[in-house]
Amino acid sequence: MPRILIVEDEPDIVLSLQEDLGRQGYETAVASDGENVWVGTESGLARWRPATGEWRSYGPQDGLGGVPVLHLLAESDAVWASSPAGVTRFAWREAGP
Repeated sequence: MPRILIVEDEPDIVLSLQEDLGRQGYETAVASDGENVWVGTESGLARWRPATGEWRSYGPQDGLGGVPVLHLLAESDAVWASSPAGVTRFAWREAGP
């Protein structure tokens, strides 16, 4: 299944695009916690802060359980990420800024 990266700072728009693209046969791994936009990648997670434009990457060396990240669910203090290795609750605030 082809994958598409969605970059959008409005969570409702992200969810709508994700749903529409899924119906068209595209895989997306994007979630928002209201402050950050999270993207699942081949090498882990990428976090984008729309307010500052800052990007930060996280991988197994930061405590992420497996790669590639296939699905995401974002909460205010953690991101749930699924990979072929299983599901990880990634407490990103503990991994550093």
